Amino acid sequence: MSNFKHCLYIDILYIKNKPISNMNWILCITISNYLLNQVMISRVHKNKLYSKTL
Repeated sequence: MSNFKHCLYIDILYIKNKPISNMNWILCITISNYLLNQVMISRVHKNKLYSKTL
């Protein structure tokens, strides 16, 4: 969730300075979601490995 907060903060800064913040926001959300998904996927894989060893 920290990635998301980080993006929000960056976007607020951009809104004050530049009108192109929307694209940065979309990129940021996409990257955050991707990273979050990667973490979830790796956790699932680890769980599967653990259950196989048990």
